[in-house]
Amino acid sequence: MDMRKVVGLNVLRIRRERGISQEELSFRSGFGRAYLSGLQTGKRNPTVVSLWEIANALDAEPADLLRAAAPEDQPTVGLSRPKRRGLTKRQAIRASGLTEKGWTEPK
Repeated sequence: MDMRKVVGLNVLRIRRERGISQEELSFRSGFGRAYLSGLQTGKRNPTVVSLWEIANALDAEPADLLRAAAPEDQPTVGLSRPKRRGLTKRQAIRASGLTEKGWTEPK
């Protein structure tokens, strides 16, 4: 697994175990919520200093953020959004069969 995803999953798991919101982690660590969200989804490549600050904000060891978690320890909800298929909003509504008047059978 990509190390960025390992770190992101560990930050997410530890944050949830400690009952810390993303906003609270942002306040404690000094990093913005957008950065932390990108980190938790494996889209950011944190520096050693960033890992140190985030670990301290989570009251964890920096090494805890680098360990590959066992499959049962990995969070499964809210990791990433489904990728868009390139449809406009109108096309997606039409494809789903939903209209302003309610549900219709797709053609």
